[in-house]
Formats: sequence, C-alpha cells, structure tokens
Amino acid sequence: MKDEHFGLFKDSLHSIYSTREIDFFWKELQRYNLTSQHERLSHIIERLIKNEPIQYITGQSYFYDREFYLNADTLIPRPETEELVDLIINDHKKNGDRDLEILDVGTGSGCIPIILSSHLKHAVLTAMDVSQEAIKVAGRNAERYNLNIKFVIADIRAYEAQGLYDVIVSNPPYVPETEKSLMHKNVLDYEPGLALFVSDEDPLVFYRHIADFAVIRLKNNGYLYFECNEYNAQEVYTYVKKCDFKNVHLFRDLQGKERIVRAQKIKE
Repeated sequence: MKDEHFGLFKDSLHSIYSTREIDFFWKELQRYNLTSQHERLSHIIERLIKNEPIQYITGQSYFYDREFYLNADTLIPRPETEELVDLIINDHKKNGDRDLEILDVGTGSGCIPIILSSHLKHAVLTAMDVSQEAIKVAGRNAERYNLNIKFVIADIRAYEAQGLYDVIVSNPPYVPETEKSLMHKNVLDYEPGLALFVSDEDPLVFYRHIADFAVIRLKNNGYLYFECNEYNAQEVYTYVKKCDFKNVHLFRDLQGKERIVRAQKIKE
C-alpha cells in the first residue's frame, strides 16, 4: 500500500517519468526504507529530477541472483552481463569447477566474479580494475557474501601476471566517444566514464590487450569470454580469431544483439 508521501512523489515526477517508472522507483525506495521521512524523500525527488539513476540513490542494484552495493565509481550492472555470466556458469558447471582459475578484467562492482564464485563453488577467482575506488566497492560486495576473491588494482595493459588461468573474462570499456550523443543523461552524467568510453581511433584497445594477454596466460584448453558493444562485436570476433583461438563463437543476447564472444585456446 502506498503511504501519504506517494502523492508528492508522483506529482513531482510525472512530467519526467512514466507511471511504470515512478512505481518502480517507489518500490525500490520502500525496499530500503527511504520513503517515510518527508525531508529525505524531497532530496531523493531532487536527485531523480536531475536524472540520477535510482541505483545510485539507493546504493544497491540487483544482478543475477544477488544484491550489490554501488556508487558512482562503479557501473550499474546490465542484463546482458547476466547473460555473459550465465554462459560461463553453464559452460563450466557441467564440466566440474574444481580448482578452476578465473580472472575477471575490469571488475567494477565485482558482480561478475561474485556470481561466478557463488555458483562455481570450487573456482579460484581473481578480479582486477584500474580504479582503486571500484575495487573498494567490489571488496565490500565480496565481504557481504563471505567470498574469498583476490582483488588487484592494475591496468591490464601493463599487468604482469604470475600464473595461468582456465578462464579469462572481461566486460571492458567499449563505447566510442562518438556514441555519447546516443546515450541517456542518466548514464552520461552519472556513470563512470573510465569504465564506459574508449577513443574513436582505437575502440578495440582493451579487447586487443586482453586477447593478447590471454594468448600467453590461458592454460591449454582455457576459455576467453568478452562482452561486446553490439556495433563492434564482429570486429572483436575477427581479432580473436586472428590470435589463433579456436572454437570462436559470437552470441546474440535476448534482444537479438551481438554481444558475447567466447573462444578457446587449444594447442595443436
């Protein structure tokens, strides 16, 4: 049941958001007990009017089957990343996950390694990010679920790993600067550009570095997984094939967009 403050909430936002969006925001705020105080609610309304994402206002986001702490140093997890994680779980759960060594590059809030660690119980997870603040959020999320994940602050372009991995996965920055004009204000104004954007001159920069890294640091029969921009997924697919990976597949997401590349390192 909506309380006495809902009328103010709806009247303040109806010219900006749809009824469905307003109802969703209200339910999210109620879930975290953020609707009972008039002064607090007025401040939240001001933030929503400025297009700030509800996930940053509540400090929480739901991903796969867990809730995650978030702030402006981390991207809001997307549904297509859930599909990436689900593919990895399905690929490796059926084959057994004992002693599986997994590296996540560009971990952000830690949503990928945390879900993998939760479902691949015997896997050993390492997650890296160039942002110290993002790593703090990821570490907090791992503690929330009592998971033993190694977090590393590093740039993959200069990272010298010591071991080998069975799986390397990444959802790297992949939005060219020219696509900014196509993006909503709630993304452009609030989510961290460091985790989103790459130069127009070299939009595949992180895919190249990670694929080249994987050529050396994947074990034989190991797997590389990428989430891709729908507009350059074919180029990522082509580059990975040029690196002499085998069984290279390009998957479409539930919206029919080319989003995920999976490849295997096989020495013949």
